[in-house]
Amino acid sequence: MTETSFFHEHTAGRYSQSGITTIVVGKGKVLFSVHTNLLRQKSEAFRAALSIEWNEKDSTVSEIVWEEEDPDVVETVIDWIYHAALPKLTTTKLDFNLCLMCYKFAETRMMYELKDTIINLLWKDYVQHEYMAEATEVQKAYKVDLGNTQMGKFLLKSVVYKIMDNRMIGEGGKAWEDQLIEACEDGDLAKDIVKEIISFRHNAYGAPTKVRAVSTTIMRTAAPVRNEYGQLARVV
Repeated sequence: MTETSFFHEHTAGRYSQSGITTIVVGKGKVLFSVHTNLLRQKSEAFRAALSIEWNEKDSTVSEIVWEEEDPDVVETVIDWIYHAALPKLTTTKLDFNLCLMCYKFAETRMMYELKDTIINLLWKDYVQHEYMAEATEVQKAYKVDLGNTQMGKFLLKSVVYKIMDNRMIGEGGKAWEDQLIEACEDGDLAKDIVKEIISFRHNAYGAPTKVRAVSTTIMRTAAPVRNEYGQLARVV
């Protein structure tokens, strides 16, 4: 076992009376020692799980075991809990996969502030680099059951904006279209992209022909979309 302590000098005194929670993470049993009150403050799920009524053994020492979680994700989240920052995500290039998994962690544990922080981080990165989400990034979100979350919707709208602004099929050409087709092998994602295209159809910025071409390509690729949105080519 390896143990990581987040008892930094400037926080230790502030939370010294709160008790300690030991979090055991992953198959390798990585240990994190965290002040219990901080966990309670940042998550409704932690507040319920770490209540004195729930922990009958000892109100000052608790243990949580997350065998299926990634230690990198847990370390990133705990760092945010203590410092309201996500340095592990932004040390060099933004780590999209780690962003996604941290968001999933926050989603399942009702950490609303952290979810907003991650989305804002992605948005700032997109603005800074004049870059919007790729279709394959939306696909990753859907694969980890984040399609119906704020993150999934944010990424989906970003991709559809590219289509409607003619970016995805302009400079990117065939490569972008192929990427979109691959992503839309997921029937749910394909349907949601088509729904968004329909809702944004009045903002096609002079490129309805190309938008129509991409939309009909999606319908040819993803069988679940064909019956439900067979008229798409006529409405964009």
